[in-house]
Amino acid sequence: MAEKHCPNCGKKLSAFKTGLIYIKDGKRFCSIKCKKEFKPKKDINIKEIKCTCNKCGKIWYYLPQEKIEQTGAKMHNLGKNMMTASLCCGNPMGCFGALIPEKRVIELDRCPECNSKNVKKETRYHKKEK
Repeated sequence: MAEKHCPNCGKKLSAFKTGLIYIKDGKRFCSIKCKKEFKPKKDINIKEIKCTCNKCGKIWYYLPQEKIEQTGAKMHNLGKNMMTASLCCGNPMGCFGALIPEKRVIELDRCPECNSKNVKKETRYHKKEK
């Protein structure tokens, strides 16, 4: 008798549990745990934004995650400035805002060469290399 294995997780099926009973999207699984952990294999694509300055012709790229990080840095600096400004209103905690260092914010929508906002953007996808 040939041993049977779950095609998804590779777990050896016992003599009593020879059938794959849990069905999801046409796939059969050996257990509820196997069904929950199953993730179909997909090609992983990397999204990047290509920016071209219409004024000087410079080309640069950034990832959407970088845009999110820069927005977070802007929010951090805004919170720091609000905390420092609250010192004017008599809040004793406001002075601690001056001790927090400012985060460097890079404007990804501006040309790094000429600082122009006249930029053309293209979204590009690349397959992730393994």
